[in-house]
Amino acid sequence: MAQLWFSDDEKTVRTEVSDELENYALSGGIFGSRETARRNGTVLYESKNKFVKQLVFPSYEVMKTSCPWLKTPILLPAAWLVRYKRALTASRGNIGYHIERAKTFDRVEDQEQKERCQFFERCGLEDVSENF
Repeated sequence: MAQLWFSDDEKTVRTEVSDELENYALSGGIFGSRETARRNGTVLYESKNKFVKQLVFPSYEVMKTSCPWLKTPILLPAAWLVRYKRALTASRGNIGYHIERAKTFDRVEDQEQKERCQFFERCGLEDVSENF
């Protein structure tokens, strides 16, 4: 998209996929929308159980971003405890939001999830769920 938007190269050609990706990027607003997060979550996590597991026990790679002192996976349980304390004190509002996100997994249509997966594949992001 960056090449399409900012390049002066006349060889850069718009395609149906680039138009679809552009629409996706521009419809999310500055920070993305909660609806987009909900739809993407159904693709990334595949089920409510996987979403809750990742939410409660984030991976070592994810935890390193919020806990710079986490130098080894052995300390991961301690990092989870720090995260829980933070969630209960500083970010209490997010708890309700994540509970609502978990509830949406029951309401997502299989067709909607299939279409979202196909969109990611068309954009070259077919392995997106492997990062979580």
